[in-house]
Amino acid sequence: MAPLIELNEISHSFGTRPDLAARLAISFKLAKPTASVQAIDGVSLAVRRGEVLGLVGESGCGKSTLGRIVAGIVAPSKGSVSWRGKDLKALPPLERREAKLRVQMIFQNPYASLNPRRKAADIVSEAPRVHGLVEGDLGTFV
Repeated sequence: MAPLIELNEISHSFGTRPDLAARLAISFKLAKPTASVQAIDGVSLAVRRGEVLGLVGESGCGKSTLGRIVAGIVAPSKGSVSWRGKDLKALPPLERREAKLRVQMIFQNPYASLNPRRKAADIVSEAPRVHGLVEGDLGTFV
């Protein structure tokens, strides 16, 4: 069975923004500009239908960045993301929209992202509702 989502050699780096003191030191040639921070380097994985993947690691190791890349929120600096065997960047807009609807990210802070008074299915179905799916179609996404 072909993977639903496949990551191939995903890398991502962030440019650093120096504070005022660092910018002054750089302008007076007292310091050199800092390089970018490598958040993810060469991650490859595949997730097939029915599989569950958990990412575990120390704070700052790139878990959230990888999740954002898979969800299409952030583009990788290098590598490719495939949805059902097709490069996500090359998909026509409607197919890309469908792929993004089927991948959801629940952010790290449970107090800010999860409401204990709501059912998990209601929370997960929020994104398809926002994208205009009719109630009868929600079951295929949740």
